[in-house]
Parts: sequence; structure tokens; C-alpha cells
Amino acid sequence: MAHTPVRHRFAGRAAIVTGGAQGIGRAITDELLKEGARVLFTGLSRAGETTQAELRATGHDATFLRGDHADEAFCRGAVDAAVAKYGPVTLLVNNAFSFTAKAMTATTADWMRSFEAGPLAYARMVQTVAPMMEAAGGGASSTCPASPRTSRRRTAGPTTLRRAPWAS
Repeated sequence: MAHTPVRHRFAGRAAIVTGGAQGIGRAITDELLKEGARVLFTGLSRAGETTQAELRATGHDATFLRGDHADEAFCRGAVDAAVAKYGPVTLLVNNAFSFTAKAMTATTADWMRSFEAGPLAYARMVQTVAPMMEAAGGGASSTCPASPRTSRRRTAGPTTLRRAPWAS
């Protein structure tokens, strides 16, 4: 079943998609843009620069910021950049995650990397944007913790911080 974008559903809304340059994150970025959002998306590699150029060439208002969400300063900087470019963020998709597939051979550093780039980064992002979402009358945050390389099962948990009039 194909998804049909709802044009202008997110018109004028500022969004952040972590890990939004490739894969599932890119698909999320694309859909938010098709539905009218202005999107700042992040990623670890320069692939995001190509994604940004492709999106802008089709008339979308998208900005790429390269960095690592395991870095607390980068999390804050991503939110600051989105606010400076688009205004208060009312949509947040935490898609970036660093998995370790080493299982029994994983080191403490491997597990800490996963924790810092995943749950800890998710918390930092939500804590940073939640006040502006509430001030704007509501917003939505979603976490997508699955990776096609590590899991066949998809999970996502949307959290609505007070239902906004456009969130149906």
C-alpha cells in the first residue's frame, strides 16, 4: 500500500530528522518535505551534502548538518541551527543510532557508543525541543530505533507533547 502525502499538512513547521541523510531517515525527510515541513536533517557522512543538493534541486527547504549525536554539543547545535533557519522546532524524528553487532565480543566502549548515540542522544534532543514545542502549542517527537543492518523488526514510538491542531 503506497502512502499518499497530505500536502501542506506540516506547512510552515520546522522539523529535525536525526540520521536523515540516507536509508529510513532519508525516506522520513522526504515525506516531511512533501507534506510541507522545512527540515534540518543530520548525518555522520558527507552523503548528506548530496542529499541536501538533491532535495533543494526539487524545491524543498532542507538543510544538512554533519555531526555526531553522541556529542552533546552537536545535539544542542543542531537544534540551534534549525531554530535559526526555520523557527521553533515542532517536529522531531530521532532516527540516528549507532548499533554494535559484536554481541559477546563488544567492549564497554562499543556499548557506550551505542548508548551515547542512541538513548542518551534521543533524550537530549527531546529535552532541548520540548519547551519550544509546548510554547508553540504542541508538537510531535518520534523515535525510530531499528536499523536495516541489525534488525528486521521495525519499532517506532511517537510521542505527542500536547496535541497540536494540525496533528490528527
